[in-house]
Amino acid sequence: MRSSERLTNLCGLAVGQMTHDITKDGLALGGCVYYAVSTWRGLGARAKLCTSVGEDFVFGPNVESVEALVQKSRETTCFENIYPPGRDREQWVVAQAGPMDSMQVDEAFLSADFTYLAPVLDELDPFVWSERIQMGLVGLGIQGLIKDAPVAGPGKRRLVRPKPWEPNEEQLAQLDIVFASDEDIRGQSPRLLETVVEAVPLMVLTKASRGCVLFHGCEQAEVGVFPPRATVDPTGAGDTFAASMMLALAGGFSVMESARLASAAGSIIVEGLCGSTFSRLNEVYQRMDEIPYTCSDRFFEGPLWPKRHP
Repeated sequence: MRSSERLTNLCGLAVGQMTHDITKDGLALGGCVYYAVSTWRGLGARAKLCTSVGEDFVFGPNVESVEALVQKSRETTCFENIYPPGRDREQWVVAQAGPMDSMQVDEAFLSADFTYLAPVLDELDPFVWSERIQMGLVGLGIQGLIKDAPVAGPGKRRLVRPKPWEPNEEQLAQLDIVFASDEDIRGQSPRLLETVVEAVPLMVLTKASRGCVLFHGCEQAEVGVFPPRATVDPTGAGDTFAASMMLALAGGFSVMESARLASAAGSIIVEGLCGSTFSRLNEVYQRMDEIPYTCSDRFFEGPLWPKRHP
C-alpha cells in the first residue's frame, strides 16, 4: 500500500553538475541534480547533493535544505536550450566545468537510501561512482553520457551533438534502473537499448507527452500522462520524472505506482518556468490515479528490490 509518509523518511543522493541555464529572463539554476533534489524536497524527503560548479556560480553553494558537497571548478557548466517548433530541442554549451572525482567523496556522504547518477555532459563515469555505493537503489540518467559538444574555438558556443555510448553488460549490471528518453536513444546503436534491457532490472524509456515504456527482461508496460493545464517549460521534466520514480521505488511503491507518480510529477513541473512548481508536487497523489497504463506481467505490481543492502 502506498503512503506519502513512507517517502518523508527517505534520503536520496544526486550526483552531477548543477548548471547555469540561459533563459529569456536571464540565468536560471539548472542541471539534472538540481531538479532531482528539488523534487525530493518537494515530496517531503531529504536530499544530498554531490556536484561541481565554478567560482562564477551565481546561486550560492547549496540548494535550500539540501546537504551538499561541492567540488570546485574554474567555471560553471552553462547551457542554452532552444525548442524550435516541430523539432527536437537544440542545446548549446556556453561554458563547461571540469570532471567530477568520486575519490574526493567519503563513504559516509555516499550513504543514502537511493542514489541518482545524473551527468549533464560526460562529467562523471557512472560505473566508477556506482562501485563506491554500498546501499540502496542506484539509478542512472544517460542523457549526459550520449552527447558531446566539439570545441569550436575559444569563447565560442558549442552545439551539443549525439555521441555513441557503448557500455557493456558487466558495467550495467551494477545498476538497478536506467532512465533514457526517446530523444537520447535516437542516433544510438539499436543494440544499446537491447543491452540495457538485458543487463538492468528496470529500464525506463520516456516519450515526453506520450508517456513512458517500462522494460523488465522480456516484459513491457506502458504508462500514460496526466494532461498538464499548460506546458510552460518542459526543461527538467525528465529529471523530475526519474527522481520522483526513484523516491517512490525506494519507499516500497510498486513499479507501476512509482511510474504513475513520476508521470504526475512531470506534468506539474512543465506547468511552470524553471522548476517554479516544485511547491505543488504534493498534487501528484491526486493526479497519479488518473494516469492510464497497460501491463503484461505481475512484476510491475510489485516493488523493485535493490541489489545493495545496508
